[in-house]
Amino acid sequence: NIMNKSIKARSIKFKYQTGVSATGKQKYSYNTIGNIDSAVSDEIIFGMVEVIAKVQQTPSADVEIAETTVLN
Repeated sequence: NIMNKSIKARSIKFKYQTGVSATGKQKYSYNTIGNIDSAVSDEIIFGMVEVIAKVQQTPSADVEIAETTVLN
């Protein structure tokens, strides 16, 4: 039996360092752009991340691309 994989949903999650806690640990905030069409290529998503980075007031500490994949 051969399993097929299909992407159900994608999102881009941005992580920002927003300060330091009283104990000295870094504090972070997150912003997510969800509901990205599964047909959008990785190249387009990477291009979007580059454009968004140019207009951000606070640079991203990390960027994640999350996918929900269905196996059937």
